[in-house]
Amino acid sequence: MSQALPTRRDEAWRYADLDAVAKLWPLPEAEHIVVPAGGQWSRSIVQDAGGVHQIKMSLGKGAVAALYVLNIGGDYGRIELDVTLHDGADFTLGAAQIGGDTQTLEIVTTVTHAEPNATSQQTVRTVLAGHATGTYLGKVAVARDAQQTDSTQSVKAMLLDRTATANAKPELEIFADDVKCAHGCAIGELDPVALFYLESRGLSPADAQTLLLQAFVSGVFDGAEDAEALQALAQTQNGKVQVVQADIRERSGREAVVAAAQRFGGINTLINAAGVNHFGLLEQHDETAIADLIGLNVTATLQLTHRLLPMLRQQGRALVVNLGSTFGSIGYPGFSAYCASKFALRGFSEALRRELADTQVKVLYFAPRATQTSMNAANVVAMNDELNVAMDDPHSVALQLLAAIRREEEERYLGWPEKLFVRLNSLLPRVVDQALRKQLPIIQRFARSKP
Repeated sequence: MSQALPTRRDEAWRYADLDAVAKLWPLPEAEHIVVPAGGQWSRSIVQDAGGVHQIKMSLGKGAVAALYVLNIGGDYGRIELDVTLHDGADFTLGAAQIGGDTQTLEIVTTVTHAEPNATSQQTVRTVLAGHATGTYLGKVAVARDAQQTDSTQSVKAMLLDRTATANAKPELEIFADDVKCAHGCAIGELDPVALFYLESRGLSPADAQTLLLQAFVSGVFDGAEDAEALQALAQTQNGKVQVVQADIRERSGREAVVAAAQRFGGINTLINAAGVNHFGLLEQHDETAIADLIGLNVTATLQLTHRLLPMLRQQGRALVVNLGSTFGSIGYPGFSAYCASKFALRGFSEALRRELADTQVKVLYFAPRATQTSMNAANVVAMNDELNVAMDDPHSVALQLLAAIRREEEERYLGWPEKLFVRLNSLLPRVVDQALRKQLPIIQRFARSKP
């Protein structure tokens, strides 16, 4: 008698791609594995072609088994495990799922502690981009007489796009009273503070993201004979994460960003952080350098926002974040062109905010003071030190940016007394003129020195 196709009412198939399942139905017989008493068994599975792989495993008394899974391929890939543990047996599962586009990837496990003293540990990490769906359903069942059971489940998922979906349901069914069973589950996004910190230390966006993802799945394959190969293969799947490196000053670069946003199914937050800075007296700059600075800091930023605004308006709520500077409110000697660009960005933010006042798109202008990044040349750092100008750690700046985004603030200025000088400059500019006049000889000396 043929088995009926599963439906959404079947808990184990609730999140499956049922259209893909129908094409695979009926499923082949499950693979049966028996590890005899006292035996040891280990295997690595790379699911890179799609389909459903079912395994039923029985571990005899004192047997040890470890299974390592990398679930990465096909439009639909599912790994099912049904493991039964007898007295003193030990089972380890280390699994990673990495999906992108419209993939659906699943790991479904049932681990039954049928007799006393058995141990099991399951570690599952899922990384999802695009419109991918990743699911972990894991049930640990402890029989009435299975005292001294020790079982853990550690389940974490990383969403690289908000259009991706992660489902996780670690489940315990315990009928014994002398057991240690624990499970932890977390679903989140790649830490933007960590990304900002790594990039501020000189890593490219792609390298920073790769490093964080590598750390996220590290340890999953510990103990496997081919752990290095599995880790390396998992790292190559980071290509499913779209890091678009583009020169937004060029039309082709902006088109690349727009195309990526369309592949993601739209965006709800645009952070305009591209910019350059040149320290020096205006007469020291050449016309090309001035044009390049304005072109990136102002023109390209407006053009990219213009291209992405229709997608932002399609969202229920959206945010445009423009990274300005204290120098967008205070004209400072030695930074004439940079100040001009940041004044323009602040004016753009104010005008766009008012233009979009009747929409769900909010505009935030975020203005840090001097920050310890490679944007500041050595002579700028030395000048700030002599003038007792504080320079903030980029990590703390990123934390404040995140706070401003979460609160959807219209404006945030960082640092004291810089915030006071911003207000003072708008009300009593002559007072600020006099203060900066005293600093001018020092500024000129450093501007005329080689960085």
